Amino acid sequence: CSQWVTEVKRAIDFYYSNHPDETISKIVLSGGGALLRNIDLLIREETGLPITIADDPLSTVARGAGIALDQLDVLKEVTFQV
Repeated sequence: CSQWVTEVKRAIDFYYSNHPDETISKIVLSGGGALLRNIDLLIREETGLPITIADDPLSTVARGAGIALDQLDVLKEVTFQV
């Protein structure tokens, strides 16, 4: 779990480096990892941000992917190739 926390912190740092005038008000956990016992408490402790677990974390990732595929024009604007 420490690797996950490290990646969450990296994502927060990356966000702030690109959006210095904005703030993150909370984190919503989704996917199977959201079901890990006390992962929300650990991430909250490490980031100081409120953590919410999605109502149905196992299906949120699939539903989000479906929405993204329905809006490919928007998806292309927010992704990059390496």
